[in-house]
Amino acid sequence: MKILTIEDDPGRCRGISFALQQEGYEIVTAATKQSGWELFVSEQPDGVLPDLNLPGRHR
Repeated sequence: MKILTIEDDPGRCRGISFALQQEGYEIVTAATKQSGWELFVSEQPDGVLPDLNLPGRHR
């Protein structure tokens, strides 16, 4: 199962990714809303963990 995490804090992103990988998930990461959207379209993950406080335009 592939999970997309969208998080702009590198340490938090590493921690989330590590924990999910330990549970057997494939992880795709993005640091911005735009790159998250692009990865969502291209990678078609099974789930998304977004950082709801990212700056930028709302979709």
